[in-house]
Amino acid sequence: MRTSHLTIMAGLSALFLIQSCQKKPGRLSYPATVQSDSTDVYYGTQVADPYRWLEDDNSEETKKWVQAQNAVTNNYLAKIPFRDAIKERLTSVWAYTRQSAPTQKGNYLFYSRHDGIQNHAVYYVKNVTDSIERVLIDPNLLSEDGTTSVAATSISPDGQYMAYAISEGGSDWREVFIREVETGSDLDDHLQYIKFSDFSWDAQGFYYGRYDQPAKGSELSGSNEYQKLFYHKLGTPQSEDRLVYEDQQNPRHMFSAEVDDEFRYLMLYTSQSTHGNTLSIKNLNANGDWQLADPDFNTETTFIGR
Repeated sequence: MRTSHLTIMAGLSALFLIQSCQKKPGRLSYPATVQSDSTDVYYGTQVADPYRWLEDDNSEETKKWVQAQNAVTNNYLAKIPFRDAIKERLTSVWAYTRQSAPTQKGNYLFYSRHDGIQNHAVYYVKNVTDSIERVLIDPNLLSEDGTTSVAATSISPDGQYMAYAISEGGSDWREVFIREVETGSDLDDHLQYIKFSDFSWDAQGFYYGRYDQPAKGSELSGSNEYQKLFYHKLGTPQSEDRLVYEDQQNPRHMFSAEVDDEFRYLMLYTSQSTHGNTLSIKNLNANGDWQLADPDFNTETTFIGR
């Protein structure tokens, strides 16, 4: 009980301190936000989306809106007298090295490490035979301002290749490259128009989800519809990727795939929201049809083994 009382008192003291430092700034005056007439129809119900124009962060209108909002925010924050002290304290607290748990694929160990100061964690690899550590990917070198990040990585079963997806400026769109682990060099493979996708490897490549190329100027404002599942074979251009699955009747469905350890079965997960999925399975050796294993979107089903 004593600890909880101290915590409450500390919280109340901080609250009183903040309030005492504010000299009745009054009601903040925010810039007006224009509303458009954008609407969508979901299952027969019309849903208004008046602020969709703000999704295009490259437009001049959005940039002006952000600048006006920032002016209000920065003017308010600048009046807090202990703001710099908070910044210095948080900077010192967060400046420590942390490292992920290693993953072994083939003869290699893969892990990431952040020194507490860099913009992004660095990906390392170590051969188990000599334990010599070396940098595999340093996202901090992808852009001068640190706004380009490695959003996802996936390692081939034999540990020879790492697929890594980069995001520019926090965008959900991903570009995927393939790095050869032994040499540290990228293959010529370059995949685009990828969003909300993982990667599932077999011996020659991987399955992934992607959208059609968005129209010029609508990369950020276009809706996410008609995702398709593809297979990419290493060493081939994206134009030759094989279409594995699509559903033209349900444009909002999203797909991900998983291959079992022996590359015999392909699991197809279909989702339509943030929770729940259906599961279909295909025997890759028999080249048969999809078998629906779980049709219920209200449950979340994951393949464990056979």
